[in-house]
Amino acid sequence: MVDLEKERKAFEEQWRLLGGHLLYVEWSTDNMYSLSPAAKVLNKNDQISLFNTINTAWGLWVVQAKQNKTVIDSLKAENAALKEKLGNMEDCWYWDGAEYYVTDPYQYDLNDLDNFEIITLEKYQTTPRVPEYFCKVFEDEDTCEIIAFPDYADAKKAIANNKRIFNEAQGDGDE
Repeated sequence: MVDLEKERKAFEEQWRLLGGHLLYVEWSTDNMYSLSPAAKVLNKNDQISLFNTINTAWGLWVVQAKQNKTVIDSLKAENAALKEKLGNMEDCWYWDGAEYYVTDPYQYDLNDLDNFEIITLEKYQTTPRVPEYFCKVFEDEDTCEIIAFPDYADAKKAIANNKRIFNEAQGDGDE
């Protein structure tokens, strides 16, 4: 929710910076400007013009403030999601020339170091490892491809389907 009092003060400051004055208006409890008693020195048309101008400007200011707040809230939510994701980062190391990354540098065989040798392990931060499950998926007895499944249960279903295909193929050969 937009803080109207804070926005009103910012609006009035900007209004004055742009050459406006608040001599003939005052803030009312209706969250808008009304004509002050000093406005009686103005003719009726000037009073109407002043009233409409300042309240239109104020209304547009509030609309913009609400839009900015929506954008800021959206960015805060995205930032929180990113912080959560980055908070789950894992350390891993790579030894130049090694065939794999490790999550503990002592997984490399460091005993082979010379007594006075210094090596460099590159440290990376990665997102948590998420397993994928691979298996062959058969269209028929002779045609298959290797597919990755994000869920173990789905891979098991594919294996069950493979077994069904092979059982049907064996049953066809018995007839």
